[in-house]
Amino acid sequence: MINTILNFTNKNDILDKCIYASIKNAVMSGAYPSLSEEIAWDGNNYLFQNMEGIRGVIAFSNDIFVCGVRNEKKYEEGRENIFFKLLNSASEKVLKLAEEELLPYFLVESENENIPALSMIFWGENDMILSCVNESEVMERSEFSLLPYVYNFNDLEKYWIDCYEPNKEQLVLVNQIFQKRLVCNKFRLSNNQKEKLINWFGDNVEYCEERFNEIGIGIPDL
Repeated sequence: MINTILNFTNKNDILDKCIYASIKNAVMSGAYPSLSEEIAWDGNNYLFQNMEGIRGVIAFSNDIFVCGVRNEKKYEEGRENIFFKLLNSASEKVLKLAEEELLPYFLVESENENIPALSMIFWGENDMILSCVNESEVMERSEFSLLPYVYNFNDLEKYWIDCYEPNKEQLVLVNQIFQKRLVCNKFRLSNNQKEKLINWFGDNVEYCEERFNEIGIGIPDL
């Protein structure tokens, strides 16, 4: 049975929230290098994890997306099992995206072979978000790690402020970069923005640079 879930959001909103989270992470990686690996991009795939056994990927395509999460406490193993229990009745293009861009991130070793292992999947298509599990299960199986990507933007901003505790200047910088990234896929920070990062973080600005590069944002002459 397919459930319609998260009917208050859509693919573009989720993508924007992933970009916002990435920019916040990129800036604040200078202050907290150990957190820099919690969020990353691999092409069009957004990767997130925490230190408590949650790993997630949101794979974006032109008109669809697929999100998968593995909770180390409980998950389904094997391609056929996952397709039957977590992707049943999904369209061919959703299955193709899941096969090519989602499952490879979730391999575990079982009986001397690598097989995918996932706790839940949902996908967006035709302005709907669908899943073989209901909305409350999606949140519970992911231990609510998806909340930052479905919050409204005011709550989203508060969430990341609580996580990273940026000062007012850092928050202003994040929002400036985010607004520009919404209209320009590739650009470089200004010299003034670069100097702010260096003043705040010194040599740790290299962690910022690495994360910014993943989303098409350069830092001049580092």
